[in-house]
Amino acid sequence: MSYDTYKAPLTFKPKFSLQLTAFVIGLHSIASIFVLLFLPVPLVYKICLVSIICISAVYTYRLHIQKKLKNSIVQVMLSVDNQWYVTLAKQTERVIATLLPSSMINRHLIILNFKLSSGGSSTLIIPRDAVDKELARKLSARIRVMGL
Repeated sequence: MSYDTYKAPLTFKPKFSLQLTAFVIGLHSIASIFVLLFLPVPLVYKICLVSIICISAVYTYRLHIQKKLKNSIVQVMLSVDNQWYVTLAKQTERVIATLLPSSMINRHLIILNFKLSSGGSSTLIIPRDAVDKELARKLSARIRVMGL
């Protein structure tokens, strides 16, 4: 790996992910089916639980797939001096962020947890179909060099 990888800022905007969409919808659907078919409680409780699962599915879809909620990350930049900047869905300016150690990197999935300078935290889920291979490789290398 050449040193040139670290000379330029790394900016990326994850695109729509069919894998993440299928996972979110599939997981919530399976949970609803199991509640309805196998949970030995009255029907009223089952309906309440399925309603909660549906609310979770809609929230997760809007946060991580549509990126429409105020703390949805729509763009990330890692500067040359390893400072993170994130752009949130309801803001026009970049916010300084700190990458938390709870972030995860592997071949198929990158989960970046950030603490925002404006307060609060936000998570960016990047499946392998949301960014091109070269960008994912550069991002993984830069994060590993930083010590995650």
